Amino acid sequence: MYLFFVWLFILFISSFFFFFKQKTAYEMLRSLVGSEMCIRDSQRRVRGGSRVLMEPQALKVCCIGAGYVGGSTMAMMALKCPHITVTCLDINQARVDAWNSDNLPIHEPGLLEIVREVRGTRLFFAGVAEYDQVVSEADMIFVCVNTPTKKHGVGKGQ
Repeated sequence: MYLFFVWLFILFISSFFFFFKQKTAYEMLRSLVGSEMCIRDSQRRVRGGSRVLMEPQALKVCCIGAGYVGGSTMAMMALKCPHITVTCLDINQARVDAWNSDNLPIHEPGLLEIVREVRGTRLFFAGVAEYDQVVSEADMIFVCVNTPTKKHGVGKGQ
């Protein structure tokens, strides 16, 4: 449940952290959720309306940073958005290897099952060797890196 709220919060504020390629924020969000809000039944049929709804477009998302925020948020995005392919990049190869195994670098209840379900199909983890290719192919880039601690002035060490 916590992962869902983190994912929702990140999507809500993500317009400040996205780098878009030839699309506005509205067009990107519209392609994530479709052209209309709708309810789908268990067979994925649209209920309650006669309008023809646009299916979401396939997107490639890149996340720079596979830590507590990047890794868990992108895992949830890959789970909840089947038309999105997510690749998390990290400079720490040991962390990338951990994400690619069953010994995840962070603990979050239920996260391992989510990662197992989508890893290798819609969720990928890569190191710096793939950085140029992944970033150049991405439609959307999230930056989820550490915020440095202030070392001087008002708020030092906070």
